[in-house]
Amino acid sequence: MRGRGLLGGVARAAAPLALALAVGAGCGGGPDAWRRESETAASLLAEGRPVRADRAAGRALRGAELVLDPSDVRMADVLMQRAEAHRAMGRYAEAEPLLRRAIEIRESVIGPEAAETGAALTALGGVLRDLSRYEAAEPPARRGLAIRKTALGPAHPDVAESLHELAELERMLGRFPDAESAHERALAIREESLGAEHPAVAESLTGLARLRRLQGRYREGEALLRRGLSIQEAALDPRHPDLAHTLNALSVALWEQGRHAEAEPLARRGLAIRERRLGRNHPHVGSSLYSLAECYGLKGQWARVEALRRRIVEIDEATLGPNHRKTAIGLNNLAVSIERLGRMREAEDLYRRSLEILEATLDPDHPLIAVTLGNLARIYRASGRHEDAIEMVRRGLDIQERRLGPEHPEVAQSLIEMAELLTGRERDTEREELLLRALAIRERAFGPMHGLVGHTLIRLGHHHRERGHHPKAERLFLRALEVHEASTGSDHPDTASALAHLGELYRIQERYDEAEPLLKRSLAIYEVALGPGAPQTDQAVSRLAHLYRESGRPQEADRLMMRAAMLRHLAP
Repeated sequence: MRGRGLLGGVARAAAPLALALAVGAGCGGGPDAWRRESETAASLLAEGRPVRADRAAGRALRGAELVLDPSDVRMADVLMQRAEAHRAMGRYAEAEPLLRRAIEIRESVIGPEAAETGAALTALGGVLRDLSRYEAAEPPARRGLAIRKTALGPAHPDVAESLHELAELERMLGRFPDAESAHERALAIREESLGAEHPAVAESLTGLARLRRLQGRYREGEALLRRGLSIQEAALDPRHPDLAHTLNALSVALWEQGRHAEAEPLARRGLAIRERRLGRNHPHVGSSLYSLAECYGLKGQWARVEALRRRIVEIDEATLGPNHRKTAIGLNNLAVSIERLGRMREAEDLYRRSLEILEATLDPDHPLIAVTLGNLARIYRASGRHEDAIEMVRRGLDIQERRLGPEHPEVAQSLIEMAELLTGRERDTEREELLLRALAIRERAFGPMHGLVGHTLIRLGHHHRERGHHPKAERLFLRALEVHEASTGSDHPDTASALAHLGELYRIQERYDEAEPLLKRSLAIYEVALGPGAPQTDQAVSRLAHLYRESGRPQEADRLMMRAAMLRHLAP
């Protein structure tokens, strides 16, 4: 219409030429150029080059819109491809309207029960899940699966794709048994129909492994990820983003088992792939930064953790929005690092903001909410808001036991937090029972030499020390020291913590000659790992100075305090 209004009858005669020129400008020349661009986009997506694929898919769509009728079923194909490229780039909000257009075309032209319609519905469910719109995601995800089962048969690879998407949604909703069933069915179909070494099998293995992690079955998850990684390394380009996804998941599985020396190289490799193929601000880059930050956290390098986690929040807020579930997770994780650095008020504000987003976007009983509740309770306890802390822990523990099961490792942390909130001699037995239950859960989940087992031993030893049960406390602290030295190394802050607790016990018993080397070693570790001025370092200084004064060496205590003050002043 704009051409006729401007040029009159001349425009009609020139229309074919104008159309050809327009197509050429849009995607390379000729009325079929959109098809060539679409084929290019498909190849680039398969090769794991989403940036270039997104450009080619954009050219294909622009060209198709010039030569195809808006209701042409081929237009739906191009829309689907453009949406897939957007999703690979993390541009989920832009993918949604394209998929809705594709669904409308396919339902109208080939019918609401066609397999192609089911494919578009499955893709829409996945994008809505990416946007944390879980209630909206479930109907298209389930309908897409049902259509494909009917149209293609229950053992078709496309049915496995729909099962995988639904399983990921069930996992995010905290419905772990349903997610497990769907993932296992998808894996079986893919192994049978595509072969055990197909990259789609690796995708199912990674999805199932991530679920195993949430179920506390870490060793099973690690084995699944190593198998998936082996498949991908044989089948894919070494810079393929799918490979980075599995590397990142394996890194998480390892650091959760306290094996940061193995985890860190995998996290760095995954980060390098993602930054190169996806760009520095892609949401998936944030996932790799998260894994690398956790490796630093295991080494007690909380300032480096904070810097990485701030970058993650910036990426998520820019790409997903300030109220996205992933943004909330990033805020929670940033708050943990800030809490570790002693900035409690700032940490509380971040925890509150995280909780508000999670409660607005998730089921009220989702396990992620329980984690943030526990973190906020810890802040309340530190600031003397005892009853508020108890309420938070009880609510979180109730969620975890119902949604994860009473033997899940996350339950152990809530049991410890509840034990610490129970005050008064009359609660001694209850407190000890909670700590023993937490210890048993962690030993079953991780084995006897895991860092989290060491932490629980310290909590239990501290309980006995406060009760005056010094021999019991000593045995627990000695075992904790053994665990931390074996799991995280002799120069890790966790080892320093175990040394400090054992040294303090000896100081209380006036066993000064035994206490002094332990407290000195603890201080030396904190100074190197965390730096002067860190809360843990200051506490280590105070412990050692206290020992000097109690043992009749006040001048040494004064010199130590002066040295610590000077180092704090000189610290960057």
